Amino acid sequence: GRSAGDPTLADAATFSLHGRKGITSGEGGVVTTGREDVDAFVGSRLSFGVESALARSGSGELPIPVFANLGWNYKLSDIAAAVAQVQLGRLEQIIEGRARAASGYRELLGGSELFELPAVAAGRTHPYQTYALVIAPEVDRDRMAVRLREIGVGCNIGTFACHLQPVYATTDRCAVSADLFERHLAIPMHAELSEADVERVAAAVVDTAATCLR
Repeated sequence: GRSAGDPTLADAATFSLHGRKGITSGEGGVVTTGREDVDAFVGSRLSFGVESALARSGSGELPIPVFANLGWNYKLSDIAAAVAQVQLGRLEQIIEGRARAASGYRELLGGSELFELPAVAAGRTHPYQTYALVIAPEVDRDRMAVRLREIGVGCNIGTFACHLQPVYATTDRCAVSADLFERHLAIPMHAELSEADVERVAAAVVDTAATCLR
């Protein structure tokens, strides 16, 4: 009964505002917390290790920044933050739009044996940041993606398997994530998809999968 990011669930929570996410400012992200010390820590680290300009703005004197900690330039611009504020106000509307598109995909793609659809746990709301299909092993996922792009249907890999990337390389097998990395395919998903858009994408996915059997 509580939302992700509720300060009673954890000391802090983070949310991405990347362009593919549920709501976006183009890039950047949000940290939520109910703790003043965490708020101060984050505010300092994202702004070169000094107290934020906003925190200094109410001073009647000339506040001189003090670099008390190492930090980075992770500030979200005022313009991007304004976009995020508007998006946040539309959150429920955006989730509803994505859910409608997902429902259409489920109806049109659910009968195929060539892919598995995203599942939603009982009692949960799925934001559908991504709509990733698990492509059957007998379908060449990469060839399918190339053909979909050729006919104007945007798509991409669905997830990364971190342990297969050089910077995170490990000897652990992580068989499930490795398998999904090879077979996931993300198809168009955003709140403004019309019924006609969903029908076109679904038809293209079905037809293209059938032509990409190994």
